[in-house]
Amino acid sequence: MKKLTRSNFNATSSCWQKEKYLKSSTTPDRRSEMKKVIASLVLAFVVVGCESSSPDWEEEELSKLRAEVAQLKSDLELEYGDLACMSSCKSSGRCSFKDGKCIVGSDFNCFDSRVCKEHGACSAKNGRCVPSSHVDCGRSEDCQKLGKCTLSPDGKKCIAQGEDCEQSEACQKLGLCTTKDGNCQAIFKGDCERSEICKIDGLCSPDNLGECSALADTDCQRSLGCHKYGRCQAKDGRCVVNPSGCQRSLFCQQFNRCTLKDGKCQLASDADCQRTQQCQELGLCSYDERTDSCLAKKLIDCRLLKICQELGYCSPAKGKCLPASDTDCRRSEMCKFAGLCTYDAAQKGCRATNAKICRQAPSCRYNGNCSLVDKEGGVCLPTSDRECQRSVNCRRFGRCHYSQELENHDWGDSGLNVKHGGCAAASDTDCRQAQICRTKGKCLAHDGHCEKQRPDK
Repeated sequence: MKKLTRSNFNATSSCWQKEKYLKSSTTPDRRSEMKKVIASLVLAFVVVGCESSSPDWEEEELSKLRAEVAQLKSDLELEYGDLACMSSCKSSGRCSFKDGKCIVGSDFNCFDSRVCKEHGACSAKNGRCVPSSHVDCGRSEDCQKLGKCTLSPDGKKCIAQGEDCEQSEACQKLGLCTTKDGNCQAIFKGDCERSEICKIDGLCSPDNLGECSALADTDCQRSLGCHKYGRCQAKDGRCVVNPSGCQRSLFCQQFNRCTLKDGKCQLASDADCQRTQQCQELGLCSYDERTDSCLAKKLIDCRLLKICQELGYCSPAKGKCLPASDTDCRRSEMCKFAGLCTYDAAQKGCRATNAKICRQAPSCRYNGNCSLVDKEGGVCLPTSDRECQRSVNCRRFGRCHYSQELENHDWGDSGLNVKHGGCAAASDTDCRQAQICRTKGKCLAHDGHCEKQRPDK
């Protein structure tokens, strides 16, 4: 068998020789191997070329070539036509190749297509997919989302009718709950007020287009958008940010975004920072333009705080309130109660420095925290049963034995890395001898505490 190449093909001098060469080089098996497309195009080129360049060529030979081209074209349509229709098959059900174009061949073509799933066009008619029953419409996405669940009287499309709209997503989310002209629209005030778009965005009144809009400030002021983002004023049918909305918003209270700027609530001044919970609790009361955030910059930011009074976090340092001197530590309740009276620059916190301070601190008498433990960074803790048994918490709560495994909650937010070690109720005897057993009936030991009953009983 000859191999078809450009040089071999050009070497044949006459149209007849070219045609004979093609036929001898493209047996039925070979044509299939070459996907028939190449053979069809080449033969068509030969026929057209010979008709124009060889007027004396025999009509009989030309007819034979035309017939072969036509047959190859037919074979190509049968073999490759459906592949050309793959895209239109999925989208619109046009899966069958006929007369050079893709058409709808059967109901099955439609049923498997996107137009059936989305629009209820599940039946083949006149070469295209159309809805043919209420069932087609009722199982479509347009029914679920837009309320178009009923076949129109002319049988051409799915429309909204009766109560179709009330069960749709368009009603629940957008307030389009009333049927009009085959569509779901917002006609009544109640349509919008029940919708998500009213609760979230303040679009609570029907407009002239049959949609929900914000037609008054009261529409906006009840919305989540007003509460969270300050969008409390109605303008051009929607809710927009206004100055008073920013100041009342959750964005202001939690994130310091209290000033209207460029249509948004933004952080822009000390006054914005001073309104926030972070200012009241952590001293982050001064606006820093470089970092666009609230920081602790002034002594007054820190000195009036609870964390200054309790923990000695009384000086601004690196944008936060922290202990920065012995004076800060000594004015704190942690010094008076737990002996943490000396500033440790390395640990950046208040620490106990000797055992005498621990023994004299109220925390020794109440909690048994009578020994200085350096490995915890200079903190007073119990280290023996004896310290626990002399404590007030032993008599009151049965915490009479030292436990290294007990989770320690005495130090709260002090910044100390004290996780374990303390006085615990080790047995039912500890609990039965304690005041908490007599007054509250908590007489059973569980996880270091006295309880009324154990969870596993």
